[in-house]
Amino acid sequence: MNLRNRSLLILSLTFFVFFIVIAAVSLSVTLSGLDRIEHQRMADSINQTRSAIGQESASVLSTARDWGWWDDTYQFAADRNAEFIDRNTDPSALATIRINLFMILDTNNTLVHGIVLPPDFETGSPVSAEMEALVRNTPSLVSPVASEDGVSGILATPDGPMIIAAVPVMRSDRTGPARGTLVMGRLLEHDPLRRISEMTDYDIAADWQGKTGAGTVAPDIRNRLNYEGALVVVPVNETHITGYSAMKDLSGQEIILIVTTGRDLYRTGYANIVTYLALLALWAIMTGLIMVIVVDRTVLRRMGVLTDHVRSLSGRPESVPQPVLTGNDELAELEKTIISSRRDLLMREEQLRVFVNAMPGPAGLFTRDGRILLANPVFTRVLKGPGEDVTGTRIQSYFPPAELEKFERFIQEAIRTRDVVQFENDAGDKTFLMSYYPVLDNNGDVIQLGFLAFDISERKRLENALQRLTKKIALLNTVIFSDIQNKVFVQTGYIELLKSRATDPQMKSFVEKEEAIIRDIQGSLQFARQYNEMGMSPPRWQNVMEVMLFAISHLDLETVRRDFRLEGLFIYADSLLERVFIALIENAIIHAKGATVIRAGYTLEGDEAVIFIGDDGPGIPEDRKDTIFEKGFGSEGSGSLFLSREILSVTGMTITETGAPGKGARFEIRVPKGSWRFTAK
Repeated sequence: MNLRNRSLLILSLTFFVFFIVIAAVSLSVTLSGLDRIEHQRMADSINQTRSAIGQESASVLSTARDWGWWDDTYQFAADRNAEFIDRNTDPSALATIRINLFMILDTNNTLVHGIVLPPDFETGSPVSAEMEALVRNTPSLVSPVASEDGVSGILATPDGPMIIAAVPVMRSDRTGPARGTLVMGRLLEHDPLRRISEMTDYDIAADWQGKTGAGTVAPDIRNRLNYEGALVVVPVNETHITGYSAMKDLSGQEIILIVTTGRDLYRTGYANIVTYLALLALWAIMTGLIMVIVVDRTVLRRMGVLTDHVRSLSGRPESVPQPVLTGNDELAELEKTIISSRRDLLMREEQLRVFVNAMPGPAGLFTRDGRILLANPVFTRVLKGPGEDVTGTRIQSYFPPAELEKFERFIQEAIRTRDVVQFENDAGDKTFLMSYYPVLDNNGDVIQLGFLAFDISERKRLENALQRLTKKIALLNTVIFSDIQNKVFVQTGYIELLKSRATDPQMKSFVEKEEAIIRDIQGSLQFARQYNEMGMSPPRWQNVMEVMLFAISHLDLETVRRDFRLEGLFIYADSLLERVFIALIENAIIHAKGATVIRAGYTLEGDEAVIFIGDDGPGIPEDRKDTIFEKGFGSEGSGSLFLSREILSVTGMTITETGAPGKGARFEIRVPKGSWRFTAK
């Protein structure tokens, strides 16, 4: 997928996700708010219904007082006259006051008279034993009435919840004593709830245990109504919502009040949020289209043109294109930068090509697997022939099997060490210095290798001639040294004969001076021989630890302890490196009186490796730290510090004394970059 399609897809997905998030948040916040409002309105509806039921209860109590505080009722309670019953408690009379239950109890709570009317008040029937027992077992309803003013409330009866009122039977002037209790009841679900529903426009019902077994309210809702006054609101559908509230009747039984109302506010709010989201979606679509069109025309389409323009350059590697984008925005500037970079790249490639072609020897550039990227005419002529092109071929295909292994070994060495690898190669009567230069990427990995070869045949001939001349001079020096030593030996013999025959004290003094001169001549010859041996053999890579062990094998170190930590270090040094270590350790044995340990190790300081050899003897005074390396100073053994410094200088190394006087001597040999390396221990 190209950048243009990807960008358009990302913009589309961004607007889609943005709309989904806004819609989800808006719906969540709005619906949550509507739910809270509905819950509050349902609580108000329940309270309003409870208040209406309370008013109905007060009405029944008022009617009961009118009947209970009446002289006729008071007289009936005393004499049980049938006339009172016939005249006042027939169904038509009770229907007038809309009473479904009429009971008179004496002071012993025995039913004196009772009648129950159905909801239509057409006929009456005696009070059932179950109803009588329910009333008698409700303490607040029987005599003596808890309050002289009477009590009222809801009672779950076998015929359904009733609004019950009970008052003591008294005279009209409310004098007594009370002769019993008057109980009146009105069925809640028929007349009261119907009138409350008509008044409030609510659909009101009641549910109680025993109506149909365990009741009609779902068990989970009933469990949530765990205290009186608790409210549970359940949406029925999109147009109606139902609230459930628990209340206790006069006997303590739970009655659940069910109120169902319309969801006008919810539907209005939901319609508003849907309208808002529709407008938001329309805005998002319009804004997205505008942004897509603007971004496409101002950025993406121009980037596509720029991409096609840059891609077309792959077929014209030597050309410098002209700008195709107009304006001075970032893309136009980017195109100018690309063209400028390409111009600079072509110029540098041409400079590199001219430089490589100007090399007198073979030169080229190839990948780490051997594919040739660049080759000068000399290299091409060596590999294939004049006028041929070797670019893209593999360099391994041009080497005979006998030489391929050697070249591959040095290539792998350059890749492994990430450093320049050089070696000499003889080709017929010529000698070439071959060099591999690794090219690293940003991660430090070798991705390409440069190759240069220089004809060093003339230099090798001069080196060989110089080496032969050096050997001849060394041979001449050896002959002269031997001749002089022989003469000195003869001279020493004559001096011994002269000493044995000289009796004159002055003559003996002259002979002793002659002996001292002879010894100086022998020391000078010994030093000249050692100095003459420097450079006789070419420098080579040497294992420092092995050379140190060879050096101490010539010395007596029984009185001092050795602590050498030089494992793995190799240095490029003259073949006389062993004599340097002999001189340094011998210097410690002779001059470091009281020393108990000789230490040797190395540290790395920048590009240099520092080899140190020290002891715990008295050390070297500050005023002698430089003079000890002059000719004439040093140990009395097989070498001297002056000679050691000269041997080290052959390969660019230096030596200094850095010890603290009184704490021991410490000689530091500094090995320059390129003259030290590490190998596996």
